[in-house]
Amino acid sequence: ERRLAEHPEDTQAKMELGRAHAKLGDHELAHELWMEVLGSRKADVGSYTDIGFLEIRHRMFEQALETLMMGRAAFRSKALFSQELTQVYTALGDYDAAIDECLLTVNQHSGAVSWATNFIELMLEEGASRGDVLARMAGIARDQDATVSELGLAGSVFLALDDPERALAAFLRADEVSGREGTELLGYAEILIDDGRREQARDAYLMVVERHHGTSNAARAGTAAAGLLAEAGDPVGAVAELRSVAEVFDGLSWGAQALFEAARVELDVLGDAEAALATTAELRGRFGDRAQRMNAELTMIEVDAFTKQRRFDEAHERASDLARGEVPRDIQESALFAKGFTSFLVHDYAKATEEFRELVKTDAAGALVNDAIRLMLVIANAQDAGDEEPVRLLAEAHAARLAG
Repeated sequence: ERRLAEHPEDTQAKMELGRAHAKLGDHELAHELWMEVLGSRKADVGSYTDIGFLEIRHRMFEQALETLMMGRAAFRSKALFSQELTQVYTALGDYDAAIDECLLTVNQHSGAVSWATNFIELMLEEGASRGDVLARMAGIARDQDATVSELGLAGSVFLALDDPERALAAFLRADEVSGREGTELLGYAEILIDDGRREQARDAYLMVVERHHGTSNAARAGTAAAGLLAEAGDPVGAVAELRSVAEVFDGLSWGAQALFEAARVELDVLGDAEAALATTAELRGRFGDRAQRMNAELTMIEVDAFTKQRRFDEAHERASDLARGEVPRDIQESALFAKGFTSFLVHDYAKATEEFRELVKTDAAGALVNDAIRLMLVIANAQDAGDEEPVRLLAEAHAARLAG
Protein backbone atom coordinates (compact mmCIF):
# COMPACT_ATOMS: atom_id res chain seq x y z
CA GLU A 1 0.00 0.00 0.00
CA ARG A 2 2.88 2.35 0.79
CA ARG A 3 4.38 1.62 -2.61
CA LEU A 4 1.05 2.38 -4.33
CA ALA A 5 0.68 5.63 -2.41
CA GLU A 6 3.98 6.77 -3.87
CA HIS A 7 3.50 5.16 -7.28
CA PRO A 8 -0.25 4.74 -7.95
CA GLU A 9 0.37 3.33 -11.42
CA ASP A 10 2.67 0.53 -10.23
CA THR A 11 0.87 -2.52 -11.62
CA GLN A 12 3.18 -5.01 -9.93
CA ALA A 13 2.35 -3.48 -6.54
CA LYS A 14 -1.36 -3.73 -7.38
CA MET A 15 -0.94 -7.38 -8.28
CA GLU A 16 0.83 -8.10 -4.99
CA LEU A 17 -1.71 -6.16 -2.95
CA GLY A 18 -4.48 -8.04 -4.72
CA ARG A 19 -2.86 -11.33 -3.73
CA ALA A 20 -2.70 -10.18 -0.12
CA HIS A 21 -6.40 -9.25 -0.07
CA ALA A 22 -7.31 -12.53 -1.76
CA LYS A 23 -5.45 -14.50 0.92
CA LEU A 24 -7.32 -12.53 3.60
CA GLY A 25 -10.64 -13.36 1.93
CA ASP A 26 -11.41 -9.86 0.65
CA HIS A 27 -12.20 -11.11 -2.82
CA GLU A 28 -14.00 -8.03 -4.08
CA LEU A 29 -11.11 -5.72 -3.30
CA ALA A 30 -8.60 -8.15 -4.82
CA HIS A 31 -10.70 -8.37 -7.97
CA GLU A 32 -11.02 -4.59 -8.14
CA LEU A 33 -7.23 -4.15 -7.97
CA TRP A 34 -6.65 -6.76 -10.65
CA MET A 35 -9.25 -5.15 -12.91
CA GLU A 36 -7.33 -1.89 -12.55
CA VAL A 37 -4.20 -3.72 -13.73
CA LEU A 38 -6.04 -5.03 -16.79
CA GLY A 39 -7.43 -1.59 -17.51
CA SER A 40 -4.00 0.03 -17.34
CA ARG A 41 -2.37 -2.22 -19.94
CA LYS A 42 -2.81 -2.95 -23.57
CA ALA A 43 -4.97 -6.06 -23.60
CA ASP A 44 -3.07 -9.34 -23.88
CA VAL A 45 -4.21 -12.92 -23.37
CA GLY A 46 -1.49 -13.65 -20.84
CA SER A 47 -2.71 -11.00 -18.41
CA TYR A 48 -6.27 -12.31 -18.43
CA THR A 49 -4.95 -15.85 -18.05
CA ASP A 50 -2.74 -14.93 -15.08
CA ILE A 51 -5.45 -13.06 -13.23
CA GLY A 52 -8.11 -15.65 -14.04
CA PHE A 53 -5.79 -18.36 -12.70
CA LEU A 54 -5.19 -16.39 -9.49
CA GLU A 55 -8.91 -15.98 -8.95
CA ILE A 56 -9.55 -19.69 -9.55
CA ARG A 57 -6.73 -20.58 -7.16
CA HIS A 58 -8.25 -18.39 -4.46
CA ARG A 59 -11.71 -19.85 -5.19
CA MET A 60 -12.96 -16.50 -6.44
CA PHE A 61 -15.06 -18.22 -9.08
CA GLU A 62 -17.60 -15.48 -9.74
CA GLN A 63 -14.80 -12.97 -10.19
CA ALA A 64 -12.87 -15.41 -12.38
CA LEU A 65 -15.95 -15.79 -14.57
CA GLU A 66 -16.15 -12.03 -15.03
CA THR A 67 -12.41 -11.77 -15.81
CA LEU A 68 -12.35 -14.58 -18.33
CA MET A 69 -15.52 -13.51 -20.09
CA MET A 70 -14.10 -9.98 -20.36
CA GLY A 71 -11.00 -11.48 -21.96
CA ARG A 72 -13.08 -13.53 -24.36
CA ALA A 73 -15.02 -10.42 -25.40
CA ALA A 74 -11.86 -8.33 -25.73
CA PHE A 75 -10.31 -10.79 -28.17
CA ARG A 76 -13.58 -11.75 -29.88
CA SER A 77 -12.85 -15.44 -29.55
CA LYS A 78 -15.75 -17.58 -28.37
CA ALA A 79 -13.50 -20.51 -27.45
CA LEU A 80 -10.82 -18.54 -25.58
CA PHE A 81 -10.32 -19.73 -21.98
CA SER A 82 -12.74 -22.64 -22.51
CA GLN A 83 -10.80 -25.01 -20.27
CA GLU A 84 -10.56 -22.45 -17.47
CA LEU A 85 -14.25 -21.64 -17.82
CA THR A 86 -15.13 -25.33 -17.66
CA GLN A 87 -13.50 -25.37 -14.24
CA VAL A 88 -15.22 -22.14 -13.16
CA TYR A 89 -18.72 -23.19 -14.23
CA THR A 90 -18.25 -26.58 -12.58
CA ALA A 91 -17.26 -24.90 -9.32
CA LEU A 92 -20.33 -22.64 -9.58
CA GLY A 93 -22.60 -25.63 -10.23
CA ASP A 94 -23.59 -24.49 -13.72
CA TYR A 95 -22.96 -27.86 -15.33
CA ASP A 96 -24.77 -27.17 -18.58
CA ALA A 97 -22.52 -24.15 -19.20
CA ALA A 98 -19.51 -26.24 -18.18
CA ILE A 99 -20.40 -28.83 -20.82
CA ASP A 100 -20.76 -26.01 -23.37
CA GLU A 101 -17.17 -25.05 -22.58
CA CYS A 102 -16.07 -28.70 -22.92
CA LEU A 103 -17.57 -28.73 -26.41
CA LEU A 104 -15.74 -25.54 -27.32
CA THR A 105 -12.52 -27.09 -26.04
CA VAL A 106 -12.77 -30.33 -28.04
CA ASN A 107 -13.70 -28.45 -31.18
CA GLN A 108 -10.55 -26.35 -30.77
CA HIS A 109 -8.35 -29.30 -29.75
CA SER A 110 -9.52 -32.76 -30.82
CA GLY A 111 -6.95 -34.33 -28.49
CA ALA A 112 -8.81 -32.83 -25.51
CA VAL A 113 -11.68 -35.35 -25.64
CA SER A 114 -10.16 -37.43 -22.85
CA TRP A 115 -9.67 -34.30 -20.72
CA ALA A 116 -13.28 -33.21 -21.31
CA THR A 117 -14.60 -36.69 -20.49
CA ASN A 118 -12.68 -36.70 -17.22
CA PHE A 119 -14.04 -33.27 -16.37
CA ILE A 120 -17.62 -34.34 -17.03
CA GLU A 121 -17.04 -37.28 -14.68
CA LEU A 122 -15.82 -34.74 -12.13
CA MET A 123 -19.03 -32.77 -12.62
CA LEU A 124 -20.99 -35.89 -11.73
CA GLU A 125 -18.93 -36.30 -8.58
CA GLU A 126 -19.57 -32.63 -7.72
CA GLY A 127 -23.34 -33.02 -8.03
CA ALA A 128 -24.35 -32.89 -11.69
CA SER A 129 -27.38 -35.04 -12.55
CA ARG A 130 -26.45 -38.26 -14.34
CA GLY A 131 -29.75 -38.12 -16.21
CA ASP A 132 -29.12 -34.56 -17.34
CA VAL A 133 -25.62 -35.41 -18.56
CA LEU A 134 -26.86 -38.46 -20.46
CA ALA A 135 -29.66 -36.39 -22.01
CA ARG A 136 -27.14 -33.75 -23.11
CA MET A 137 -24.90 -36.39 -24.69
CA ALA A 138 -27.90 -37.99 -26.40
CA GLY A 139 -28.80 -34.60 -27.84
CA ILE A 140 -25.29 -34.22 -29.24
CA ALA A 141 -25.42 -37.71 -30.75
CA ARG A 142 -28.73 -36.89 -32.49
CA ASP A 143 -27.64 -33.47 -33.74
CA GLN A 144 -27.10 -33.65 -37.48
CA ASP A 145 -24.66 -30.74 -37.22
CA ALA A 146 -22.55 -32.31 -34.45
CA THR A 147 -18.84 -32.28 -35.20
CA VAL A 148 -16.58 -35.32 -35.09
CA SER A 149 -15.02 -34.10 -31.84
CA GLU A 150 -18.43 -33.53 -30.24
CA LEU A 151 -19.56 -37.03 -31.24
CA GLY A 152 -16.32 -38.43 -29.87
CA LEU A 153 -16.95 -36.68 -26.56
CA ALA A 154 -20.53 -37.98 -26.42
CA GLY A 155 -19.32 -41.51 -27.13
CA SER A 156 -16.57 -41.30 -24.52
CA VAL A 157 -19.00 -40.02 -21.87
CA PHE A 158 -21.53 -42.73 -22.73
CA LEU A 159 -18.80 -45.32 -22.27
CA ALA A 160 -17.64 -43.77 -18.98
CA LEU A 161 -21.25 -43.95 -17.77
CA ASP A 162 -21.51 -47.61 -18.80
CA ASP A 163 -23.79 -47.13 -21.81
CA PRO A 164 -21.81 -49.02 -24.48
CA GLU A 165 -24.63 -49.22 -27.03
CA ARG A 166 -25.05 -45.46 -27.28
CA ALA A 167 -21.27 -45.04 -27.13
CA LEU A 168 -20.89 -47.26 -30.19
CA ALA A 169 -23.65 -45.39 -32.04
CA ALA A 170 -21.89 -42.07 -31.38
CA PHE A 171 -18.54 -43.36 -32.60
CA LEU A 172 -20.13 -44.89 -35.71
CA ARG A 173 -21.64 -41.50 -36.54
CA ALA A 174 -18.27 -39.87 -35.93
CA ASP A 175 -16.76 -42.40 -38.34
CA GLU A 176 -19.33 -41.50 -40.99
CA VAL A 177 -18.91 -37.75 -40.53
CA SER A 178 -15.12 -37.62 -40.39
CA GLY A 179 -14.21 -39.29 -43.67
CA ARG A 180 -10.98 -40.42 -42.00
CA GLU A 181 -11.36 -44.12 -42.84
CA GLY A 182 -11.87 -45.50 -39.35
CA THR A 183 -9.68 -43.23 -37.24
CA GLU A 184 -12.54 -42.54 -34.80
CA LEU A 185 -13.33 -46.24 -34.41
CA LEU A 186 -9.65 -46.97 -33.78
CA GLY A 187 -9.75 -44.37 -31.01
CA TYR A 188 -12.90 -45.99 -29.64
CA ALA A 189 -11.17 -49.38 -29.57
CA GLU A 190 -8.23 -47.91 -27.67
CA ILE A 191 -10.60 -46.41 -25.08
CA LEU A 192 -12.21 -49.84 -24.68
CA ILE A 193 -8.83 -51.46 -24.16
CA ASP A 194 -7.91 -48.89 -21.51
CA ASP A 195 -11.26 -49.65 -19.87
CA GLY A 196 -10.52 -53.39 -19.86
CA ARG A 197 -13.24 -54.22 -22.43
CA ARG A 198 -11.00 -56.20 -24.75
CA GLU A 199 -13.72 -58.25 -26.43
CA GLN A 200 -15.64 -55.10 -27.36
CA ALA A 201 -12.39 -53.52 -28.51
CA ARG A 202 -11.81 -56.44 -30.87
CA ASP A 203 -15.33 -55.94 -32.27
CA ALA A 204 -14.51 -52.26 -32.87
CA TYR A 205 -11.31 -53.17 -34.70
CA LEU A 206 -13.21 -55.63 -36.88
CA MET A 207 -15.70 -52.90 -37.75
CA VAL A 208 -12.82 -50.83 -39.12
CA VAL A 209 -11.70 -53.79 -41.23
CA GLU A 210 -15.22 -54.27 -42.58
CA ARG A 211 -16.11 -50.60 -43.14
CA HIS A 212 -12.76 -49.46 -44.52
CA HIS A 213 -11.38 -52.52 -46.28
CA GLY A 214 -8.01 -52.03 -47.92
CA THR A 215 -7.01 -48.88 -46.03
CA SER A 216 -4.03 -48.50 -43.71
CA ASN A 217 -6.43 -48.16 -40.78
CA ALA A 218 -8.00 -51.49 -41.73
CA ALA A 219 -4.55 -53.08 -41.69
CA ARG A 220 -3.78 -51.55 -38.31
CA ALA A 221 -7.14 -52.68 -36.97
CA GLY A 222 -6.85 -56.20 -38.38
CA THR A 223 -3.43 -56.63 -36.79
CA ALA A 224 -4.67 -55.31 -33.45
CA ALA A 225 -7.78 -57.52 -33.55
CA ALA A 226 -5.63 -60.58 -34.15
CA GLY A 227 -3.42 -59.64 -31.21
CA LEU A 228 -6.48 -59.51 -28.95
CA LEU A 229 -7.58 -62.90 -30.27
CA ALA A 230 -4.20 -64.37 -29.32
CA GLU A 231 -4.51 -62.84 -25.84
CA ALA A 232 -7.98 -64.36 -25.54
CA GLY A 233 -6.55 -67.86 -26.00
CA ASP A 234 -6.84 -68.49 -29.74
CA PRO A 235 -3.32 -68.03 -31.13
CA VAL A 236 -4.03 -70.32 -34.10
CA GLY A 237 -6.94 -68.13 -35.12
CA ALA A 238 -4.79 -65.06 -34.55
CA VAL A 239 -2.10 -66.33 -36.91
CA ALA A 240 -4.76 -67.04 -39.54
CA GLU A 241 -6.12 -63.48 -39.23
CA LEU A 242 -2.63 -61.99 -39.44
CA ARG A 243 -1.94 -64.00 -42.56
CA SER A 244 -5.19 -62.68 -44.01
CA VAL A 245 -4.01 -59.11 -43.40
CA ALA A 246 -0.70 -59.98 -45.07
CA GLU A 247 -2.58 -61.27 -48.13
CA VAL A 248 -4.70 -58.13 -48.46
CA PHE A 249 -1.61 -55.93 -48.13
CA ASP A 250 0.81 -58.16 -50.02
CA GLY A 251 4.01 -56.31 -50.86
CA LEU A 252 3.14 -53.39 -48.56
CA SER A 253 4.60 -52.48 -45.19
CA TRP A 254 1.35 -53.26 -43.37
CA GLY A 255 1.39 -56.77 -44.81
CA ALA A 256 4.98 -57.22 -43.71
CA GLN A 257 4.09 -56.07 -40.20
CA ALA A 258 1.19 -58.51 -40.01
CA LEU A 259 3.39 -61.43 -41.07
CA PHE A 260 6.02 -60.35 -38.53
CA GLU A 261 3.36 -60.41 -35.79
CA ALA A 262 2.30 -63.88 -36.97
CA ALA A 263 5.87 -65.12 -36.54
CA ARG A 264 5.98 -63.62 -33.07
CA VAL A 265 2.74 -65.39 -32.06
CA GLU A 266 3.99 -68.66 -33.50
CA LEU A 267 7.17 -68.43 -31.47
CA ASP A 268 6.07 -66.80 -28.20
CA VAL A 269 2.54 -68.15 -27.79
CA LEU A 270 2.40 -71.38 -29.79
CA GLY A 271 6.03 -72.25 -29.05
CA ASP A 272 6.46 -73.40 -32.65
CA ALA A 273 10.00 -72.35 -33.60
CA GLU A 274 9.86 -74.16 -36.93
CA ALA A 275 6.70 -72.31 -38.00
CA ALA A 276 8.17 -68.98 -36.86
CA LEU A 277 11.34 -69.57 -38.92
CA ALA A 278 9.25 -70.50 -41.95
CA THR A 279 7.24 -67.30 -41.55
CA THR A 280 10.32 -65.09 -41.26
CA ALA A 281 11.74 -66.73 -44.39
CA GLU A 282 8.44 -66.14 -46.19
CA LEU A 283 8.43 -62.52 -45.05
CA ARG A 284 11.94 -61.94 -46.37
CA GLY A 285 11.01 -63.55 -49.69
CA ARG A 286 7.68 -61.79 -50.23
CA PHE A 287 8.33 -58.31 -48.93
CA GLY A 288 11.85 -57.51 -50.12
CA ASP A 289 12.91 -54.01 -49.10
CA ARG A 290 10.12 -53.75 -46.54
CA ALA A 291 11.38 -56.90 -44.84
CA GLN A 292 14.89 -55.49 -44.94
CA ARG A 293 13.72 -52.46 -42.96
CA MET A 294 12.72 -54.79 -40.13
CA ASN A 295 15.77 -57.03 -40.53
CA ALA A 296 16.94 -56.54 -36.95
CA GLU A 297 13.56 -57.52 -35.50
CA LEU A 298 13.33 -60.54 -37.83
CA THR A 299 16.84 -61.64 -36.91
CA MET A 300 15.99 -61.54 -33.19
CA ILE A 301 13.00 -63.81 -33.84
CA GLU A 302 15.35 -66.17 -35.65
CA VAL A 303 17.87 -66.04 -32.80
CA ASP A 304 15.12 -66.94 -30.32
CA ALA A 305 13.79 -69.69 -32.60
CA PHE A 306 17.25 -71.25 -33.09
CA THR A 307 17.81 -71.13 -29.35
CA LYS A 308 14.48 -72.87 -28.76
CA GLN A 309 15.51 -75.58 -31.23
CA ARG A 310 18.87 -75.99 -29.42
CA ARG A 311 20.67 -74.74 -32.54
CA PHE A 312 22.91 -72.71 -30.29
CA ASP A 313 25.79 -72.12 -32.71
CA GLU A 314 23.44 -70.63 -35.32
CA ALA A 315 21.72 -68.52 -32.69
CA HIS A 316 25.08 -67.23 -31.44
CA GLU A 317 26.27 -66.40 -34.94
CA ARG A 318 23.10 -64.45 -35.78
CA ALA A 319 23.19 -62.62 -32.46
CA SER A 320 26.85 -61.70 -32.93
CA ASP A 321 26.19 -60.30 -36.41
CA LEU A 322 23.26 -58.30 -35.06
CA ALA A 323 25.20 -56.90 -32.07
CA ARG A 324 27.87 -55.54 -34.43
CA GLY A 325 25.37 -53.73 -36.65
CA GLU A 326 23.65 -50.36 -36.48
CA VAL A 327 20.46 -51.40 -34.70
CA PRO A 328 18.13 -49.87 -32.08
CA ARG A 329 19.50 -50.00 -28.55
CA ASP A 330 16.92 -52.47 -27.23
CA ILE A 331 17.66 -54.91 -30.03
CA GLN A 332 21.41 -54.52 -29.54
CA GLU A 333 20.93 -55.30 -25.85
CA SER A 334 18.87 -58.41 -26.67
CA ALA A 335 21.51 -59.54 -29.18
CA LEU A 336 24.35 -59.04 -26.69
CA PHE A 337 22.47 -61.00 -24.05
CA ALA A 338 21.68 -63.76 -26.55
CA LYS A 339 25.40 -64.09 -27.32
CA GLY A 340 26.28 -64.65 -23.68
CA PHE A 341 23.26 -66.82 -23.01
CA THR A 342 23.88 -69.21 -25.91
CA SER A 343 27.53 -69.53 -24.80
CA PHE A 344 26.22 -70.31 -21.31
CA LEU A 345 23.86 -72.96 -22.73
CA VAL A 346 26.75 -74.79 -24.46
CA HIS A 347 28.76 -74.63 -21.19
CA ASP A 348 31.42 -72.22 -22.45
CA TYR A 349 31.34 -70.25 -19.22
CA ALA A 350 34.48 -68.18 -19.80
CA LYS A 351 33.09 -66.94 -23.12
CA ALA A 352 29.66 -66.37 -21.59
CA THR A 353 31.17 -64.26 -18.80
CA GLU A 354 33.13 -62.20 -21.31
CA GLU A 355 30.04 -61.60 -23.45
CA PHE A 356 27.82 -60.74 -20.49
CA ARG A 357 30.51 -58.28 -19.38
CA GLU A 358 30.36 -56.70 -22.85
CA LEU A 359 26.60 -56.20 -22.38
CA VAL A 360 27.11 -54.53 -19.00
CA LYS A 361 29.78 -52.21 -20.38
CA THR A 362 27.61 -51.25 -23.35
CA ASP A 363 24.64 -50.15 -21.23
CA ALA A 364 24.86 -50.61 -17.47
CA ALA A 365 21.25 -49.47 -17.08
CA GLY A 366 19.83 -51.91 -19.64
CA ALA A 367 16.79 -54.04 -18.93
CA LEU A 368 18.74 -57.31 -19.25
CA VAL A 369 21.80 -56.29 -17.23
CA ASN A 370 20.55 -57.78 -13.97
CA ASP A 371 19.90 -61.14 -15.64
CA ALA A 372 23.40 -61.08 -17.11
CA ILE A 373 25.00 -60.21 -13.75
CA ARG A 374 23.08 -62.98 -11.99
CA LEU A 375 24.39 -65.56 -14.44
CA MET A 376 27.92 -64.15 -14.15
CA LEU A 377 27.71 -64.53 -10.36
CA VAL A 378 26.45 -68.12 -10.65
CA ILE A 379 29.37 -68.93 -12.93
CA ALA A 380 31.90 -67.16 -10.67
CA ASN A 381 30.62 -68.91 -7.53
CA ALA A 382 30.80 -72.32 -9.19
CA GLN A 383 34.33 -71.67 -10.42
CA ASP A 384 35.41 -70.50 -6.95
CA ALA A 385 33.96 -73.69 -5.49
CA GLY A 386 35.68 -75.78 -8.14
CA ASP A 387 32.41 -77.47 -9.07
CA GLU A 388 30.70 -76.52 -12.34
CA GLU A 389 28.07 -79.27 -12.13
CA PRO A 390 25.35 -76.98 -10.66
CA VAL A 391 25.96 -74.47 -13.46
CA ARG A 392 25.77 -77.23 -16.07
CA LEU A 393 22.47 -78.42 -14.61
CA LEU A 394 21.14 -74.86 -14.61
CA ALA A 395 22.11 -74.43 -18.27
CA GLU A 396 20.39 -77.69 -19.19
CA ALA A 397 17.25 -76.64 -17.29
CA HIS A 398 17.16 -73.34 -19.21
CA ALA A 399 17.61 -75.16 -22.52
CA ALA A 400 14.85 -77.63 -21.66
CA ARG A 401 12.48 -74.83 -20.66
CA LEU A 402 13.13 -72.98 -23.90
CA ALA A 403 12.51 -76.11 -25.91
CA GLY A 404 9.18 -76.58 -24.14
